[in-house]
Amino acid sequence: MTFGQMDVINNAHGELMMAGAYTAYAMSTVFASKTLALGLALVVARVLDRSATPALWLEVFRF
Repeated sequence: MTFGQMDVINNAHGELMMAGAYTAYAMSTVFASKTLALGLALVVARVLDRSATPALWLEVFRF
């Protein structure tokens, strides 16, 4: 939870943080090496972010 300049709670990026945390957890259960799991989690989370962002923007600005 973060606060902006007006001390209002900002939950705008919570879903991205949760997706990254879940990806890191899933990769750490699959791979024994924590370094490999973290590296792959970063790559997978980045790919998911890059693929989901255009779809979300189209949904938000379709009107």
